Amino acid sequence: MTVDELLPTSVALGMVSPLAGVTYNIWVGGVQVTDVNKDNISGTGISGNISYNPVTSTLTLDGATIAAVYEKTENDYWGGEEEHQYGVYADITDLKMVVTGNNTISCPDASDKFSYGIYTKGALEIYGTGSLYANSGKGSVSYGIYSNGELTIKSGTITGISYATWTSIGIFGNKINITGGNVTANSTGGSATAMVANSYNITGGKISVTGKTGLSANMQTYPINISGGEVNATGTTYYAISGVLNFKGGMVIATSEQKALSGTLNLIKGIATAGTNKDGSNVGPYDADNLPNYKYLKIEPVPDTTVSNLDLTGKLTPPAIGGTPTTSIMDEQYTGTLVWSDNPTMFLGNTVYTATITLTAKDGYTFSGVAENTFSYDGATSVTSSIGSDQIMTVTIVFLQTMARTLQEITITTPPTKTTYYYGEIFDKTGMIVKASYDDGTKDEDFTNYTVDKTEPFTLSDNLITLTANGTTIETTQVITVTKKTPTRADLVYDLTAVDYDSTEKPVSIMATPNTALGVITVKYNGSTTAPANAGNYLITVDIAESTEYNAATDLSLGNYTINKIDYRGNSALSESILVDGKIGSSITLPEIPEGSNYGTPVAGGTIMMTDMSISGTTLTYTVPASTTGQSGTMTIPVTDATNYKDYDIVVTITYTAKTPQVISYATTTITKTYGDAKFVNFLTQTDVNGTITYTSDDSSVATVNPSTGEVTIVSVGDGSATITATAMETDTHAQARASYIVTVSKKALTLKVDDKNMIQGDELPDFTFTTIGLVNGDNVIAPPTISTTTNGATVGDFDITPSSGVVENASSYDITYTKGTLTVTERLFIATVTNGTGSGNYAEGVIVTITANDRSGCTFTGWSSTDVTFDNVATKTTAFTMPAKAVTVTANYRQNSSDDSGNFGGYSGGSGSSSTSSSNNSSFVIVTPPAADKPNDPTQGEIKVPGTADGKGNITVNITNKTVTDAFDKLSKTPRKTEMRKMESQWFSV
Repeated sequence: MTVDELLPTSVALGMVSPLAGVTYNIWVGGVQVTDVNKDNISGTGISGNISYNPVTSTLTLDGATIAAVYEKTENDYWGGEEEHQYGVYADITDLKMVVTGNNTISCPDASDKFSYGIYTKGALEIYGTGSLYANSGKGSVSYGIYSNGELTIKSGTITGISYATWTSIGIFGNKINITGGNVTANSTGGSATAMVANSYNITGGKISVTGKTGLSANMQTYPINISGGEVNATGTTYYAISGVLNFKGGMVIATSEQKALSGTLNLIKGIATAGTNKDGSNVGPYDADNLPNYKYLKIEPVPDTTVSNLDLTGKLTPPAIGGTPTTSIMDEQYTGTLVWSDNPTMFLGNTVYTATITLTAKDGYTFSGVAENTFSYDGATSVTSSIGSDQIMTVTIVFLQTMARTLQEITITTPPTKTTYYYGEIFDKTGMIVKASYDDGTKDEDFTNYTVDKTEPFTLSDNLITLTANGTTIETTQVITVTKKTPTRADLVYDLTAVDYDSTEKPVSIMATPNTALGVITVKYNGSTTAPANAGNYLITVDIAESTEYNAATDLSLGNYTINKIDYRGNSALSESILVDGKIGSSITLPEIPEGSNYGTPVAGGTIMMTDMSISGTTLTYTVPASTTGQSGTMTIPVTDATNYKDYDIVVTITYTAKTPQVISYATTTITKTYGDAKFVNFLTQTDVNGTITYTSDDSSVATVNPSTGEVTIVSVGDGSATITATAMETDTHAQARASYIVTVSKKALTLKVDDKNMIQGDELPDFTFTTIGLVNGDNVIAPPTISTTTNGATVGDFDITPSSGVVENASSYDITYTKGTLTVTERLFIATVTNGTGSGNYAEGVIVTITANDRSGCTFTGWSSTDVTFDNVATKTTAFTMPAKAVTVTANYRQNSSDDSGNFGGYSGGSGSSSTSSSNNSSFVIVTPPAADKPNDPTQGEIKVPGTADGKGNITVNITNKTVTDAFDKLSKTPRKTEMRKMESQWFSV
């Protein structure tokens, strides 16, 4: 029907129900599965619980009975039509059928129809804990279970029954897989083949088939693979089994009236017995040549032999440096594959390796019965294995640690990103890759276990970096280039914070950063080397002279520096008294104005407006109209464009009076002083003065004034200014008059300079001191500045001594400058005293000292002696030694060329006659050292050597006889200067 068409009569009368919105190509009995009934499929001839999950394509039968069928007309092979009936029909790709409880599908007999208990066009998979009985009923063609795809039975009790007049098959599948369950296929009538497929794969379960032909591969050349389970096949007329039977396991019993097996038997692993009687009464060993005559065939598995070759020694090579790991082993009973810890391609040194071996038993062998940990390997640390089971077993062997590999070479394969440095920079190994090569043939392509020899800032003499593998002497080098650095802002310490104008120069302090050896720094302000005093903006640049470590720099810009304009502190207010009659062309002298400034146009104000105002030079001319006593007017003159001061106004106040004006003024209206200056008087110019003159200060914290004399005392703390005003008092005949000037007090320059110091290398740092320059008024340094240096005294050179943070009494009144001192560290020198030779002096540790023995008349030089040093050559008159870190004494020794007897002379070794000795004197000849020519009063020294015996414990026994001593003194006493011998201070014997 179509949309909006009336329902068919049968539907309208309620005889059938319209289909739901979603249908599936599955019918159970005569009911199609829909999205409405899928969870509970029911209908006439259907009972039990039946559901369908469309997501997993699973049909579940739980205690179901299906006696109804789905009927369908199909075209037959010859172009006609055939009637088909189905207990369950599925036209989908794959169907899973789950059985729970006992389930029955029975089709009614219909001898003129094709009848199917279960039919699927695609693959069918059956499993569950229940049973399924599928009976096709009697039809012209019948199938108990039919799958046009792959039929897989995993579990459950599954039965397929068929009966037909023509083709009758209990269970059919294009390919049949049985892995478990109890499977029965019976077929009667017609062809009566119990089970048919194009190929079989049976690995488990129990299968029972009965028909004219029991189990058929459709063609005698198609395979039937059986590796597990039990198969009982009965052929009532023809064959029990038809096809190529490949047997590896399980059990097969085939009986038939004609042939037990029509096809081929491949006994891959098994034992077969056979007989020509169906009941097996004449069973004997299977003979392939007699296969066509067998009506009874039984195939059973061959019992496996337990693996007994448990010693793995010799089957794999133990790990050794540079060796290639074994990956497989072969034995007559098993094969094995190996997996090594860390998956090496080559064995490394100093490593413990573990081999995990998966053994697979060969056909006829099993690991069942092999006890735990019974495998062995000679020389292994441990061998462990699981309890044997079936065909697979795992053995783990832990081998002894391989010999430690030895590093042979390190090389730089990729140089560092940076190989060119400026003086003072530090080596950066970023990007550098080092490769290590070992004697086992391995390589570490990114070796990092090394030490770099240069970690301190580079000097200009550095040109090579040496890398040493830690714990070895193996080295490699990297060439570097160190050049002078061009100074940058980062190498300087400076502060460009704006300051206020105070009439003094405002230099910017620019120094090299600590430990930066720059050349002389010249500061320039807008290109000039003169420090500015005036307000304004200045571009600060520096010229830096070349030094041993830094290039010169010219016009290195550091930024802008500003000296701010300040408020003008000079006189900006005038007053004048005018008679009430007024005055045309009155004038007044204006106060001094700062450098660079200009007078603006006067502006009249107040009660009485002045007129005709003009300025010429410093004279303000104006007209005063007539008025009355007490009235006043003002004239405001703007002052602009001063070099160092902000714009301001001068205000002139004109007051009317009936009295005669007094005229007083100061020729100098602005005075600049410095904190600590002496008292002073700014003298007043007086005209027509009639009243008493007094003096006042508007800020006594800056300056005080003697009210009678006008003498000013500076008391300012910090920058400041005070206005000093002189007042001529009003009298009966004269009006009051005032004049004032401004005193500006600047800070006093104060320098705290660190005193220069000297020290010897290695000594403790000296106490640092400082000197003050510029303290006044009894002020003191309350807390001395912190003084530090960058050296610990271990390095020779000149080092800054830097002060900071001192506390000065009345500090706000000073402009404080901290000045560095210099600490000079000189080499530590030690005294070398050369007796009987030249070369005495003061020397540093490590210096090579050259010495020369003096020529002595009548004597021959015999060698040098000293307990302090080791000589390059003790026997040459001129030799050298390395100065140790202590004072040393070295002595040139001589012997006398002639003597007055055959013995040795005091202070000298004798001639040839000196070889005779007393048997009681076991000592050597006396070696005499006379005093030096420049030290005639020094004693003559004698040395005699006596043999000793060591006991191996650090003790030496010496036999010094009386004769040894007396002979020595006798010989000394015969030398010249016998009187001096009596002054001999020491006699020693060296062993």
